[in-house]
Amino acid sequence: ARVIHCFEDVTGVIFVAAISEYDQMLYEDENTNRMNEAINLFDEICNSRWFKETSMILFLNKKDLFEEKIKRIPLTTWCTEYSGHPNDYEETTTFLKDKFENAIRAMRSLYILIFRVHWTPS
Repeated sequence: ARVIHCFEDVTGVIFVAAISEYDQMLYEDENTNRMNEAINLFDEICNSRWFKETSMILFLNKKDLFEEKIKRIPLTTWCTEYSGHPNDYEETTTFLKDKFENAIRAMRSLYILIFRVHWTPS
């Protein structure tokens, strides 16, 4: 049974995507790129009738890993339509933010944060 109707009165959704995984495939489906999957899922959630009035908060995670990886593996390995400098951190993150923003078909509040998680073992 679908439980999506349980989210009818939600006022905000937090969506987390690892931007460092642009060149990787899903564990469960080696033919599906992780970034494509994240953007498609974001599209489904944002454009669902259950979230049409809901603010979206997008966390683009693993900034530190992305910043190092983009120097070695150009964004064009994932997205051939990208025409900016394929190894420039600022340009590529702007492009990624735009890809997620373009998934939203209706006007709504969208907050995007790019960050890294710092974990310290106790």
